[in-house]
Amino acid sequence: MVPYFSQFYKYWRENIAKNRALSILFGMRQPEFFAAVFGIIKNDEWKILTVKRQNTGYMDGYFGLPAWNMEWKEMPKDAMKREILEEIWIQVKNEDLHLINIAHRVQEDRVVVDYYFEVIHYEWIPFNAEPHKSEWIYWIDAKKEEKIQFIESLKRI
Repeated sequence: MVPYFSQFYKYWRENIAKNRALSILFGMRQPEFFAAVFGIIKNDEWKILTVKRQNTGYMDGYFGLPAWNMEWKEMPKDAMKREILEEIWIQVKNEDLHLINIAHRVQEDRVVVDYYFEVIHYEWIPFNAEPHKSEWIYWIDAKKEEKIQFIESLKRI
């Protein structure tokens, strides 16, 4: 057992510790990992609900889907239901959320896994429940090219 430990320690000292010391020396660090959820909500005319962001510090003035980061130990469907209720005040059931895409993106300081859900059925009429974070909500025609600015994640779907 001792020889194995000494081999491991030698490997650690020569590789991992050296790399960690170099990353600290040059200001590099391990990225943080996040997960986010995005809701695609269509109406009877096949228009998609978008939210114009404001006062969030991220892509303010742009249109995006109802979305946000998942909380610790939260499952994707639970996060999506929570975000939709918080942002546009509609209630959704688990069976009405269909996972349609998972995307991976790398930013300067973080790695993010995005879960995209299509909302098949919902109750209540959507309205802007977070006016301090969203300037307004808008139904866009997915078949027409509208001249509005979208956040990057909406362009990829």
